[in-house]
Amino acid sequence: MVRLTLEHMAREAALAGCLTTFLDLSHRSFTDVSCLGSFKNLERLDLGHNCLVTLEGLSACTNLKWLSVIENKLVSLKGAEFLSKLQA
Repeated sequence: MVRLTLEHMAREAALAGCLTTFLDLSHRSFTDVSCLGSFKNLERLDLGHNCLVTLEGLSACTNLKWLSVIENKLVSLKGAEFLSKLQA
C-alpha cells in the first residue's frame, strides 16, 4: 500500500503546492491521495494506473478541469461530486 504524502508531492511539483496547476501521478501504485486537498489551484490531474478505490480527498480541488483515473480499483466516485469545473 502506497499512500501519497506531502513529501511525494514536494518531489513531484517544482513549485509550491498552492501554485501547481498540473500533476502527473500516474503509474505510482498510490492507494490514497487525500493530501491533494492542499493543491487548490490544480486544473489537470492524472491519477491513472494506480490502486485507488475512492476519490475522497479530491473534493477540495475545486479548480480541476481535467481528471484521469483510468485503470484504478474505484468502487465509488465519492469525492468527485464537488468538482463542478470538470469538463467532458
